[in-house]
Amino acid sequence: MESGDYYKIIPRRCELKYRLYVHRGDVEVVAGVLSNAAFGTIVVNDWAAYDSLDSNKKLIARVQGTHTHAESNKHGNYFDNFRITFIDGSFKGSTLQVRGDHILKPAEWAIVGGSGEFTFAQGMVNKTLMGEPGQYTIVQIDIYAIYTPPTPSPEQA
Repeated sequence: MESGDYYKIIPRRCELKYRLYVHRGDVEVVAGVLSNAAFGTIVVNDWAAYDSLDSNKKLIARVQGTHTHAESNKHGNYFDNFRITFIDGSFKGSTLQVRGDHILKPAEWAIVGGSGEFTFAQGMVNKTLMGEPGQYTIVQIDIYAIYTPPTPSPEQA
C-alpha cells in the first residue's frame, strides 16, 4: 500500500465442495439419559471422517461436538452443534463450524463459520445416512462452502 492509504480491497472468495464419510462411533452422555431421549439430554461425539468407503480410505477430519435434545416433545429431534476439524491435506488445522437439526433422513446443516483457511465460511452440509434403519454407522456428508482465506499481512508475505 502507498503511504497514507489505510485500507486495501482484496476481493477473494473461494468455494469448497467436499464429500466425506463420517463413521459414527460411541457417544458420551453428559446430561440426561440417552435411551430415554428426554428433554435436556446432551450427548458429545468425536467421530472420524474419511475420504472414501474403500479399504484404502484416508482419515481427513474429525467431527466433534454436541447433540442437545431441545424439544419438550419426547420424540423431538436433537439440535447438533459441532466442528469439522481437518487433520490432513492442504486444509490441515482448519475448521468448519456446523449447526442444525439431527433428523434421521437426508437433511441439511448450516455452516456458520470457520477458522484457518475457512475464515468467514458460510454454506451448508447435506447429510445422507447410509445403511439399514437403526444401523446408521456411516453418514455421507457433502460440504458446500464459500469462504475468504486469510490474506497475509505485508510482514508475513
